[in-house]
Amino acid sequence: MDGEIKLMDLIDTVNGMNDVESVKSYCLSIISTLQKELQNRKSSLCDIRLLGDSHEKAIENNEILELKAKLDKYSTENTKLKEQLNTKQFSSQSVLGRYLIDKVRLLKVENEELSKALLENHIQPLFIELNKEKELNKLMEKRLKELHVLNVKLRKDNSYLSHKSSDSSDSNRKREESTRKSTRDRSSSYSRNNSRSKRSLSPKRRSSSTAKSSSPKRKERSSRPSPYSKPSDKQSSYRSNNSNDKSKSKHSKSHH
Repeated sequence: MDGEIKLMDLIDTVNGMNDVESVKSYCLSIISTLQKELQNRKSSLCDIRLLGDSHEKAIENNEILELKAKLDKYSTENTKLKEQLNTKQFSSQSVLGRYLIDKVRLLKVENEELSKALLENHIQPLFIELNKEKELNKLMEKRLKELHVLNVKLRKDNSYLSHKSSDSSDSNRKREESTRKSTRDRSSSYSRNNSRSKRSLSPKRRSSSTAKSSSPKRKERSSRPSPYSKPSDKQSSYRSNNSNDKSKSKHSKSHH
């Protein structure tokens, strides 16, 4: 009923206003007040929920703690009752068995402590060394792969160089063969020239032999060339050819 009365009041006030802008401002003010009330109620609701949750959690925690305390109490009572039963029912042999069982438990505890110490002192460093060795092994494998690739490259280079050297040796052989052929041709030409020169000189020698028969002593003296006399044209040409052939043969040897 209160809400309806308020609405009616609002409608009456709006009807009493003449300007549109005043109506707008009035409505906006009402909306803002309503929004503020809503936010306040929401915040109060959240606070109430948080308080309820914390209260419930506190109750649950208290219950858990109480139950734990009861459990500890009952477990201690149970162990005491068991010990009492053991002392009442066991004979001397059972006491010895009990002592042995306690001894075994102590040995178990000592064994666990020793195993922990062994792990910390000996086995852990061995594991560390093993991991290092594994890493080293991986590095060595990588290095091996790199070396394998390098080896393949070197083989390719070696094959290329061997092919090149074989080509160069073939070219050298061809050059040697060509030089040999040229020297042979020169020697053959030289021998031909020599034979021709001998043939051309043979009739003159015959004429000189007939002249020697007529006056042997004088013509022998005249035919002998003096060391200070000039050589003939044929002799000079023959000597020049011979010297040229010798120089060429020397040049070909030095080239080889």
